[in-house]
Amino acid sequence: MKILDLFSRIRRFFCRPSSVVSGGFSEDFPSWEIAKTHSKGWADNVIFDRVKAAAHLLHEGKVVYERDSVVFEETQYSWGLLAGFLYSAIGNDKIDVVDFGGAFGSTFFQNRKFFAKCKVSWNIIEQPHVVEYGRKCFCHGPVHFFFSLSEALSCVKPQVIIFSSVLPYIENPYKVLAEAVAAKIPVIIVDRTSFHLGSGDRIKIQRVPKEIYLSSFPIRFFEKKAFLNRLEEKYELMASFPSIDLSPSPDLAFEGMIWRLK
Repeated sequence: MKILDLFSRIRRFFCRPSSVVSGGFSEDFPSWEIAKTHSKGWADNVIFDRVKAAAHLLHEGKVVYERDSVVFEETQYSWGLLAGFLYSAIGNDKIDVVDFGGAFGSTFFQNRKFFAKCKVSWNIIEQPHVVEYGRKCFCHGPVHFFFSLSEALSCVKPQVIIFSSVLPYIENPYKVLAEAVAAKIPVIIVDRTSFHLGSGDRIKIQRVPKEIYLSSFPIRFFEKKAFLNRLEEKYELMASFPSIDLSPSPDLAFEGMIWRLK
């Protein structure tokens, strides 16, 4: 199957009417733990194998863009994320980035031509098996891999930390966010993150379209007000922006935000 044919199928899946699009997500579960028992999770080897294969194509220059294991013939930009990154680079000859959950460097390759004249250290925090494979196969140039935020902070003093399509998919996102806030990183970029306007977080299972791969994993739709409250004491919200992910239903949305340390 050609890459563009695959992308067309994926796009058609996500552009169906909302009543059908929501079929990619389950009903609410009472807890993350219960949702885990009803899904395959990120440890699924199918996911890892697909991500590895796409990353090799990207690092070898055979494709120009990869996202969530899907390769594309042209880059799709998250302009809000890029704006936040460029803001963090103002006045710096060198910029240290922490990319939490950054796989094998998708966001770095997505945006690298915009900071070609700036010296960049791109520091990815990932699951242990991703870090081990990344250090073995992809740890060259400005890209580095770490097991935890604390390990990364022992090596670099970042101007910006990126959370792109990661906080909704980890079991303890508030703990991770609190660690980033405590580190007083000047800029926090949140992108492709799921919210709802009601009260309390909502836990669902996201099912991956079969055109990509057969898998499923828990996802958290954050109560937006509570999420904002966790950052507003120490950080100022500079801007919010819609993510490239389409909203699955009128009451659920994927958004991005740029936060600046007060």
